[in-house]
Amino acid sequence: MKYQIKTDYKRLGLHDSHLSEIKIENDKIFINLDWGFLENYSEDKTIEAIIFDKAKLNLDNIYNQSFKKYDEIGFVDIEKPDNFELDEWLVMENKYQFNDNKHIFTLSITNYSLYLQWTIVCINAELNWDKFILHKNWLTGEQSLG
Repeated sequence: MKYQIKTDYKRLGLHDSHLSEIKIENDKIFINLDWGFLENYSEDKTIEAIIFDKAKLNLDNIYNQSFKKYDEIGFVDIEKPDNFELDEWLVMENKYQFNDNKHIFTLSITNYSLYLQWTIVCINAELNWDKFILHKNWLTGEQSLG
């Protein structure tokens, strides 16, 4: 893919993005995203916020991953749900930290019958995409990704 980031994922917004084609293989996770937001794309010298289209998030050297299900008492630890990789998930919120040379992604997601918090701790992370537009142009309708 044409564009990528490998660091500073705190600038990444995935609210209302759909996760599809999730693949969990040994110590790697591959996730397709239908779109996302970046506060800036400094790697391309774009200091303004951007909207990107159809991306791949590749996580490598997975240190840990955990799942929590939301129910009437709050979040409860669970095993990875059956058919997790086959469902399409909507991102409600994403959070990011970088501690001890590890990326920590926490995704609050739903498939409308289950509400999960998926936390992934990994050594390497890479987000790739082919198209983007400036956020301000997307807001005004001046540009679209279609």
